[in-house]
Amino acid sequence: MKVLFVCSGNKADGPGAVVANQAQSLKNAGVEIDYYLIKGKGIKGYLQNIKGLKKQTDRNKYDVIHAHGISSIVATFAMVIPLVVSLLGSELNESSLIRRLIRFMAAKRWNHTIVKSQDMELKLKLKNNAKISIIPNGVDTELNRPIDKNKAREAVKLADSDKIVLWLADPARKSK
Repeated sequence: MKVLFVCSGNKADGPGAVVANQAQSLKNAGVEIDYYLIKGKGIKGYLQNIKGLKKQTDRNKYDVIHAHGISSIVATFAMVIPLVVSLLGSELNESSLIRRLIRFMAAKRWNHTIVKSQDMELKLKLKNNAKISIIPNGVDTELNRPIDKNKAREAVKLADSDKIVLWLADPARKSK
């Protein structure tokens, strides 16, 4: 099977960790993965990628196009099929216009939609839940495993009294 991942490509080192981990899991299962990395920021930046994505899908035979997050808008406008979309979470917390656009595309244009939680499924408000699956992000248990709390604090040079808050997104993004 050959799958094209459509995702943000604004990081210097390629796709984000969630998408890269998902791709690696599929590669480990024997799936061939190509990427179309969306370059640019904002709606204008994303929309400028429609023609390039269409060219790549016209040149290559893919069994599935799997778009991630807001990149799904580019894939939808490029009219690539079959299109599976993984919503990452924040898309449903964006402006009401973006939320309505995503709801319409999930209902009318996408072959299947993957969400990370039941809460996301409820926010999407699809009438035909046959087109939606809840699949949380996986965890690489080789890389992430429980260790002693004191050893962990020592490894990152945190005092026992330091409070820890993990924030894995840009705090300037209101949707996060």
